[in-house]
Amino acid sequence: MSHRTIFIFMEKNLNFAKKQAFWDDKIVLIVGGNVTNTASQNDTKTFFGNDIVVEGVLNKDRSLKLRVYQIRQPSIIEGADVEYGVGLSYRKEFNSFKEFFSGIFKSKNNNSQKD
Repeated sequence: MSHRTIFIFMEKNLNFAKKQAFWDDKIVLIVGGNVTNTASQNDTKTFFGNDIVVEGVLNKDRSLKLRVYQIRQPSIIEGADVEYGVGLSYRKEFNSFKEFFSGIFKSKNNNSQKD
């Protein structure tokens, strides 16, 4: 006689986020997270994760931004994994791929000519 154990898991997720800008959109605060409820035949677990992100503009044309964040994710073992980070981003817009590629190669040629 064969004996099998079958586990049935049900997971429900709820995600939310609120974004608020300050000082003429120079500072942006994003607060959000998720609630995960995992149920099996023998156990029910609820995880509440909170995410906090602060972005700041560093120059007048808004192409340079600093981002600081904390993100919580559910852990496979128990509890939660917390990730902290800092990022720096630069943004430049192009009207076509030709303009994009010519801008890249033009910058490299200018740097090599200076050396």
